[in-house]
Amino acid sequence: MKMVTDARMEIVGSQSYSDAFLSQQPGLDQIRVETKKALEQLEVLQRQYAAPVTVHYEVKRSADRGVLQTQIRHRDIKLQPEDQIIVPE
Repeated sequence: MKMVTDARMEIVGSQSYSDAFLSQQPGLDQIRVETKKALEQLEVLQRQYAAPVTVHYEVKRSADRGVLQTQIRHRDIKLQPEDQIIVPE
């Protein structure tokens, strides 16, 4: 998401200089049209990245030494009393 946001900001920033440095460019109007399309596409990507997702958490007490087992997206994560996270391969 950050890279898409940065890309949008770079394009917006470059637009402010285009009038000063590209005023003699014969295809400037077409460049502006294409730039607008690119910005719209990047905004769509940002919205896709930022769309909420459903995550299912299941927390249950384990029989051995009180270790909590949490299943997150089909992976088991065990939280130890020392707050270390162990992710089985």
